[in-house]
Amino acid sequence: MLARLHHAGCSLTRVYNRGYASTPDSVYPFKKLRALPFVMTPEAAQRKMANHAQLLCGGKYHLRSQIVPHIPPELNHFFKFEFKRPTIFFAAAYFPAWLISGGFETQLMFPDERVIKAYYLSSLAYIPGSDVSTISAASLWPDGVEYIDRLVPYKKDLLRQFDMDVEAIPFNVSPFAFLDVIKSSPDPGITFEGGGRVIPETVHVSSFTAMPVLLPLYVATYEDERHNSGNFLTMFIQAHSNEGLIKADQRHVLEFLSLNDFKVEDVPENYSLIEGQDVCDIDGRDDRTLGYMEIILNIGCFDMEFHPREIEVEMMKRFGNNENIRKLASMASIDNDDDERIREMTVDQVLAVQDWVREMKQKIKKTYEINPNQPNPSLSKKDVWAKYGAVQAKKGRKKR
Repeated sequence: MLARLHHAGCSLTRVYNRGYASTPDSVYPFKKLRALPFVMTPEAAQRKMANHAQLLCGGKYHLRSQIVPHIPPELNHFFKFEFKRPTIFFAAAYFPAWLISGGFETQLMFPDERVIKAYYLSSLAYIPGSDVSTISAASLWPDGVEYIDRLVPYKKDLLRQFDMDVEAIPFNVSPFAFLDVIKSSPDPGITFEGGGRVIPETVHVSSFTAMPVLLPLYVATYEDERHNSGNFLTMFIQAHSNEGLIKADQRHVLEFLSLNDFKVEDVPENYSLIEGQDVCDIDGRDDRTLGYMEIILNIGCFDMEFHPREIEVEMMKRFGNNENIRKLASMASIDNDDDERIREMTVDQVLAVQDWVREMKQKIKKTYEINPNQPNPSLSKKDVWAKYGAVQAKKGRKKR
């Protein structure tokens, strides 16, 4: 069935009816590239997606499709009944991504016209390496950092798994385009809950490292068998473990919820359905920011407190839709990994980055603690709350 569904010459870009903004001459022209191996089998992937496909698209095997995702893989050979399977397309793929780290210095402007300096230190942040539709808008690095030691050097034999050819989605997003974006953003800049707004033209990059990785996926497309509307649903699932998360094209999900007259209370609680995003997380999501994330402000903003979660929210806003990623792909090509800022993602490399972040954090904090020339804050905590609304301060939070 797998061979029948994945027709020769049928690629993910053709399924999505969209090409790349730019395409390198070679699929993976890198020497420092590492990949997470496939662990989940094609059969296990289809079983895990069956229930959601049946719920939205209908078709035969309603009860079986509800049961089959809950059967442990080691017991699959005892339960060889039919269930909802992809009807249009099913493929294995490697999706390229960048894990970046570095130090960024910038100025923040507040509603009272105060301008203060901030440092953002990141050990790891996820950026897609391709602008292929929908998939690029998902956060696909598995939660946490424990998978780093499972990465293996890329070899061509990784493109054959479980008797299936693996589609190699090429890198066409340069990590250095990300630097250009944050330093020359045409919008008003990132604004945090406390009222502080990043001034893009003041961003200075003190350190930057990008590590290329390949992440294993299965992609499935299902036709509408309940209404025969001609609509189709595309889902994909992480294949680095048997617990990989399922994601879907959010536009497709919304179309099927409407076709099936779902009320708000009928929509499964785990469906993310966030306005402005291209991906619906079906059963959970992985953060785009990992490890040690710090925002350090100088004493001119002693009454404000920022949290890495705000950076996570901004990352989701900016990389959660394909249009922004296509802009990145059109800004610069990436043909090799000769630049010394591109590093191989190994345990030692990540530990070195984390050590650097900790050292920089202490150095910056020490500098501001002993510097007597920092400006005094002009607002009391009460004034800050009155001006900025729901603002976090060192000793509490405004009551709502």
